[in-house]
Amino acid sequence: MDRMRKTLVAVTMGAVLAFTLGGCGADVEAESADQTAAEAGAAATTASADPAASAGADAQATAAACESAIALSEERAANLENDLAEMMAVAVEGAEGGDKAEAQFRAMLTEWEESLSSLAAEPVDEGVRQALLDGSEWVAQINDPQDNTPMGQLVDGAAKLADDIKAACA
Repeated sequence: MDRMRKTLVAVTMGAVLAFTLGGCGADVEAESADQTAAEAGAAATTASADPAASAGADAQATAAACESAIALSEERAANLENDLAEMMAVAVEGAEGGDKAEAQFRAMLTEWEESLSSLAAEPVDEGVRQALLDGSEWVAQINDPQDNTPMGQLVDGAAKLADDIKAACA
């Protein structure tokens, strides 16, 4: 009976932690997104030095921002469900592991949010800028410890974020 109670408590704590955290993301190196954003910024800076080339700079910066944001967001969306399951498993094992998993989750979301915001700050098409800002806002929302978005909505929301950016970039 005691073993059954411990199992029930562990499963319940895992579910509570998962709903409280609001989700989990993929372990994607921040360097890739930062490098792409830096390349987009360098390209825009180079092109904007010549006023006649400013229209080309916007197109070039938009293309670079779209490529980076789509790749990052699609990867995060594709891995979110598996990462949620892994995080629940770690949380069930113990508080220390759950704390570490939450910290990694929050760091990933912060990096994703900052990448989208940084790309939106580039001289990109206004529709693309709005999609990037909307995506960044959604990621910030789910990164809020008070957010209680259900897991299924997190997976759907991440897929929608990637689709919205792709649509704006088309």
